[in-house]
Amino acid sequence: MKTIRIYATLAIIIAGMLPMCARADELVPIQPQDTTAEQPATLGEQPAELAAKITSEDYILYEKKSLFDASESTLLPSDSQPTYRWEFSDVPTPQFGKEVIREFKQTGIHRVTLTIQQGDVSDTASKEVFVYDQKVLMITDKNLAKEFKLIVNQAANDGVLLKVVSAVEEETGFLTEEKLVPLIGEEAEFIRDTDGLIFYTNASRGLQAFTRYWQGLGSDKTINLDSIQLVVVTEQNMSIAADLAQQSYEVMKPKNIIVTRTEALNPLFETKNYNEFVTKLDDRAIEYRIVDARSGKSDAFFLSRAITTFIAKGIPTNTIYLLLAFPFIAFVVTFFRQVIGLSAFGIYTPTVTALSLLILGIYFGIGTLLIVVAVSYLLRMALNKFKLLYIPKTSLILSSIALSFLGLIWFLAYYRVSLAISLAIFPMLVMSTISEKFLSAQSEEGLGEALWGVVKTILIAVVAYYLVVWTAFTNLIMSWPELIVAPLLGIILLGRFTGLRFTEYIRFRSLLKEKQIEE
Repeated sequence: MKTIRIYATLAIIIAGMLPMCARADELVPIQPQDTTAEQPATLGEQPAELAAKITSEDYILYEKKSLFDASESTLLPSDSQPTYRWEFSDVPTPQFGKEVIREFKQTGIHRVTLTIQQGDVSDTASKEVFVYDQKVLMITDKNLAKEFKLIVNQAANDGVLLKVVSAVEEETGFLTEEKLVPLIGEEAEFIRDTDGLIFYTNASRGLQAFTRYWQGLGSDKTINLDSIQLVVVTEQNMSIAADLAQQSYEVMKPKNIIVTRTEALNPLFETKNYNEFVTKLDDRAIEYRIVDARSGKSDAFFLSRAITTFIAKGIPTNTIYLLLAFPFIAFVVTFFRQVIGLSAFGIYTPTVTALSLLILGIYFGIGTLLIVVAVSYLLRMALNKFKLLYIPKTSLILSSIALSFLGLIWFLAYYRVSLAISLAIFPMLVMSTISEKFLSAQSEEGLGEALWGVVKTILIAVVAYYLVVWTAFTNLIMSWPELIVAPLLGIILLGRFTGLRFTEYIRFRSLLKEKQIEE
């Protein structure tokens, strides 16, 4: 009986649930639906929305027609046609259309605003464009970021689009010029339609680097230098800077090159032609020189003419300066030997060491020299056990030093050291020859004297190095190469010097005092 009641109760409950299930199906019928607008976007997808986008040039030439395009804007997926409204800050009247052509009548920064209306939805995009009437490229090796920013802003106020190509001056000018040449090449398109080139570097490296770039263009020279004003800004002696610019003028044959001071930048940006620029320089009493066909040296200065010819034939000025600097380095070495009394490893070794420092730089060059000495000493200690003859042993040491430079090159490459390996490898190998002098001195006089010889060699080479990298000295020698006669005459005079050397006065000072007392 009890069991029957339980089954009856279950039957009643099930019977009551059936109509409830039927009503639920009627309220939420199962059928296909278009859920594009109702369903939430899946992960990684965004619902379509109106987004205005302006496509145009950032820098626009004054009074040149430019296209402003809105085709890259994102529209809503609806049948409503969009309208495009363009507003320009220099005119009150808007323009309409997906693409509009605009011609600016005023230089400076202008704001362009695009508004797209599609149905009840709208979106706005804005951008600034710079309208210029002159393009100027400045080539420099100065590390003056704040000052250059002010110069660029000053140029912009005068409607000049100024671009700065900078290679911060390296330890040695050789590396700076090598860096500038490819950097200039990267701006070929800008240079092709530029109105002016400003060279603001130590010595004349900027102009020399551009001359090398121009020569590298070959016969297909697409740069019309007659329409470009070349200006050299210098802090050095004006006459010497003009003589250096004359060499580049003879190679490129522009209409002229103006050599002036930094104060001339303001009138340069303000004026639109050469005559106005020169007039303003005169009015403001700013020093300048005009380099053209009339300012060349007389043929009597045959060495200066020869240097210009070498440059015209494509020989780098760095190579020429190495040859011109050699007599001065030799004079310094001779002076230390004959007058000071410091005898290094002969004449050749400190001279080529100084030339190597000129290419490698003072720190890397001395580091290379110390590596050569250390490797020479260690290898000699190791090879003494094999009882080799002197010549084969020295040859083996030199070869090992050359191979050790592979590790040095790896170090330069790994740490991205700014050094042209193609320029550096030969002076590094030349420096390795000092190992023979060091080993010879060690065999004859002992390790102490050999190390003292290394110290004296480095000292003399460093003095000569700082002389030949002195900017004023570099400019003087390159502008007046005839001055190489001076060190040659100086060496002749030193050859007839018979007095006591400075170190001998120190060594024999007690004897000299006794002699003075006796007198």
